[in-house]
Amino acid sequence: MPQTKHAKKFRCESCATLSDFELLDEELISRIEKEHSCPRCHATGKMELLFQVFCSRCKNENLIKESVYKNAQNYKCEACLAEEARLRHEEEERKRREEQERKRREEEEQKRIQEELKLQAERERLEEERERAEAQARAEEELRLVQVAVQIQVQAESNMKSNPIIKKKSESREYLEAFFTALLIALFLRAFVVEAFKIPSKSMVPNLLVGDHLFVNKFIYGIRLPFSKIWLTHFKAPRRGEVVVFSWPKDESMDFIKRVVGLPGDKIRVDKRDLYVNDQKMSLYPVQVEGVDPQNIQKLKITQMDGAVQGKKITDLPYMVEWKDYDYFVEDLQGVKHFTQYMKPLWPHPENEWVVPPGYLFAMGDNRDNSSDSREWGFVPMENLRGRALFIWFSWDSESIQSPWYAIQDWPKKIRWGRFGKAIE
Repeated sequence: MPQTKHAKKFRCESCATLSDFELLDEELISRIEKEHSCPRCHATGKMELLFQVFCSRCKNENLIKESVYKNAQNYKCEACLAEEARLRHEEEERKRREEQERKRREEEEQKRIQEELKLQAERERLEEERERAEAQARAEEELRLVQVAVQIQVQAESNMKSNPIIKKKSESREYLEAFFTALLIALFLRAFVVEAFKIPSKSMVPNLLVGDHLFVNKFIYGIRLPFSKIWLTHFKAPRRGEVVVFSWPKDESMDFIKRVVGLPGDKIRVDKRDLYVNDQKMSLYPVQVEGVDPQNIQKLKITQMDGAVQGKKITDLPYMVEWKDYDYFVEDLQGVKHFTQYMKPLWPHPENEWVVPPGYLFAMGDNRDNSSDSREWGFVPMENLRGRALFIWFSWDSESIQSPWYAIQDWPKKIRWGRFGKAIE
């Protein structure tokens, strides 16, 4: 029962007289309870029994009827009940608004993701169209050169037949001319068009392995005088994500190969494993590796890869002796997706930030914890570029199989046959 100050009171409905139960004599109380008559106005049937109690919330005194008093548990006055009802309504309204706000944020996030997927698909479509157009242009140019060479050959043969003064060359002279012509063509191609390079270190693992031999397109960025840094003309600028060969700024007699991360004017920030370009975080998708692929021992078996990168040309992860020491990811450099790897456990790299000056590039190796790159020795001058990596034409594994070079029986095992002709993304 609720706590009371006075056990009972009588109130007359006619004259509103309020009588304290403890101050009345027993005869008067008996008459009031029996006849319900008021001791002041003597009205019959107008007396009601009230109880004086404290509100359990505001602690104010209140008079309640007997029917209410018998059923009351932790009695609260009408003002407190109204206040609690108001608070409950406000709480429900707050939760309703929070739920609406949560749904609105979810819808906005879904729309943003859909827009990003559309933009990514559009970028990939434009990139494919550009590649097709470049391939078609190269094919047309090669066809034109072949036609011109055929015409020159036909004209030369025609001139020899029509001019009897020209004497037939000796067979040895023809061989010498063919040899020197081929040599000049090879030197010209090496100086201006394409050159072979060998990967000597693990800075670009897992995409380029030690022992990979690759061709580099020296013609794509422009024409440079051999054995100098003088560019006769420029064709195009390097793009983010391209793998380039350049003369190391600290010692230009050495050639380095890295991936272009920052272009002139870009702000680059590295925080542990997170890479930011112009304050935009580059996506990093984890890749789960189980071990050596039983169907091809020169590859690692991928057990899980994020759906955003499935179906791309990056599903082959080459085998390395120390593969258990790394965590593998697919990094998205604004549309250019490629493998990267980091040492286990997470290295406590300090956060650093750079702004790429005009005429320079910011280059990094794909083996992020084992690469000497722009994070260590600075930016790459544009004039130091040698070319863009094209494809692997030969690969020799000297690590997984330890045997002397003259062990001819091991040569087929040391050759990484599956890497022949692999395009460098």
